[in-house]
Amino acid sequence: MSDRLRYAEDRLVIAEPLTDILSGWADELGYQDLPAEVVAAVKRTCLDFVVIALAGASGRGAGDSSAEGLAPVAAFARSHPGAATVVGASFDAVPQYAALANGAFAHALNLMDVHRWSAPTHLGPTVYGAAFAAAQARRVDFEAFAVGVAVGFEAIGKLGMALNPGHGVVDSTQANSVGAALQTAKLLGLTRSQMADSLGIATFMACGGTVSLELLSPGYWCRPLLSGWQASVGVSAAMLAAEGLRGSPRIIEAPYGFLNAESVDPDPEALLRLGEPFEVTRTGLKVYPTTRYLHAEIEAMLELVAEHGLTPDSVEEVLVEKPRALYEVTASQDRRDPRVAEVARLSSYYVAAAALVRRGLWLDALEPASIEDPQIRDMMSRVVCRPDAALDALFPECLGARVTVRLRDGSRVSKEVLHPKGEPERPLSDDELMAKYEALYDYCLAESMPRDRFAEIIDRSLALEDEPDIGEYFRLTGSSPNP
Repeated sequence: MSDRLRYAEDRLVIAEPLTDILSGWADELGYQDLPAEVVAAVKRTCLDFVVIALAGASGRGAGDSSAEGLAPVAAFARSHPGAATVVGASFDAVPQYAALANGAFAHALNLMDVHRWSAPTHLGPTVYGAAFAAAQARRVDFEAFAVGVAVGFEAIGKLGMALNPGHGVVDSTQANSVGAALQTAKLLGLTRSQMADSLGIATFMACGGTVSLELLSPGYWCRPLLSGWQASVGVSAAMLAAEGLRGSPRIIEAPYGFLNAESVDPDPEALLRLGEPFEVTRTGLKVYPTTRYLHAEIEAMLELVAEHGLTPDSVEEVLVEKPRALYEVTASQDRRDPRVAEVARLSSYYVAAAALVRRGLWLDALEPASIEDPQIRDMMSRVVCRPDAALDALFPECLGARVTVRLRDGSRVSKEVLHPKGEPERPLSDDELMAKYEALYDYCLAESMPRDRFAEIIDRSLALEDEPDIGEYFRLTGSSPNP
């Protein structure tokens, strides 16, 4: 019998009332309960979301096929007019569909944050897509906003961890939707019982099953939409709970509840450690516009290029070794010959070759001219990938890789990176983050947004604690903000 079809008596018996524990924790959490590092992490991840969503909404940098695929998302939001800001747009939409668009825009460039313990899952596009929609449905100051966001990161992160996703080939989609519902309920000021209802409603509204790996195929325009859909589900579930719709009060722990339905081996212990630590403090920020599973090898390759002056003509072979989980996602045969950006940003062969040839890896490396560059394609034929048992033993605590370059003179140079830059163990400095945002402005926004407007968004985001109305602050991200 399939594990997915186990009878109730064969499923894990979860004695703890996890639904009540989670909703009760969220209900009682106040701003005074947030350590300083949590508040700092909220501000940091918020700024990252805002700038990346603005850049993603521009249509620049996503590659031709993904940019075309996002256009219907904006059109769909526009067809549902309301009072919630759609990033980069001259129109507003109802909260659910503003959240849908904004979450998708924040995912479009593949620069969104990552939480490696829960799949890894991308939390920020869902959390902030929902949080800003809620903040424009009900006036919210910074303190309430910070608490709601902390709840969102915590619920999604711990629910994802409780699903025990193993090597994490796919995102823990259902956790994002359910966590976003709890967060929105908190921001809307719902009662503890309504928070529990939100969890139950969102579980039924979320995708029923594991996300298909077909999302990683050429032309996977719906993948960025996933983050927006998770935010939209969360907002809708909380609003339905506010109207009186009921949800199962044991939806997380029941024999056919969230954990048992969505995992063959759930680990509920994570949900007994809420706020220990707060998962927003363990959220990594990206440097390169690719899957995080490629960042260690990109960093290793670029360091080798800089240290040894490597050129394509001097290289006989590039060997990339990594944990099997990373290998399965990025080094399979269908990653060998990428022709569109959404496959190139998932290909070890492409990023190793492009990083060496271009001596960097930024959004321009995902444009058609780069993907079809004969020099890069020739270099790709000299890239070999294989899983490594020693690195496998360190996963998921380390998203590491080792790059060894064999030169045509017979010598070899090698570099190993265990924690890529941007992970909690090696966070980006403030200067490095600002450099990333300036690069996004130059590449994606210079032609559509005045420089002083972008500077205002950055400045106000850095001082977000001074904003009395977060919803009004967020209106800055529309193409025609209110004065």
